[in-house]
Amino acid sequence: MKTNVIRVDNEGNGMTEALNEVEKFAAYQSLDGKQALRLRLLGEEMMGLVRGIVGQFEAEFWAEGENGKCELWLETHVLAAGEMRDELLKLATDGRNFAARGVMGKVRCVLQSFLVSNAAASEYLGGIGSAMAYGDVPGYGFDQMWSLCAYRNWVGKSIGSDAEAREDWDELEKSIVAKLADEVLVGVCGQRVQLVIRKAF
Repeated sequence: MKTNVIRVDNEGNGMTEALNEVEKFAAYQSLDGKQALRLRLLGEEMMGLVRGIVGQFEAEFWAEGENGKCELWLETHVLAAGEMRDELLKLATDGRNFAARGVMGKVRCVLQSFLVSNAAASEYLGGIGSAMAYGDVPGYGFDQMWSLCAYRNWVGKSIGSDAEAREDWDELEKSIVAKLADEVLVGVCGQRVQLVIRKAF
């Protein structure tokens, strides 16, 4: 099952409708009250990420899945030109992206980097330790991607040798998304940039 596709932007337009679709999707999947609340919380976190995107930003949102396997999707397009691209390119090249705090702050920066170019994304992904070029997650077909699970594994392995890894691990432990989601993927597929939050109940 796939919900209606809702256009959302970083000024808040469409967000109420998007969260309504999440609730309808939860009901269709016969999720109980606690499960439906968890899925809505993931939807709210995704909408919070949208609000934090630099410049004028629009994307399409929907939920899909079956048999308790749920995915929340956000899709937009690589920026060819314009003020937003210039601003994001500056962020990607002057190092400020590397100061993003929190798990969703990092996800937002990955998404913004992909909006600019694969090269900008590669630079940023390398800086946070989990670039996954030509992603190997079946069924998605990403040209390049970032994975929350891969990031978590990298941070876990780095705690003993990286001074910042302990702080990153603490962020993971405090993150609603890191606790509730089975996986978060951000990737480029052609000219499309996609964010997927996966949760199985």
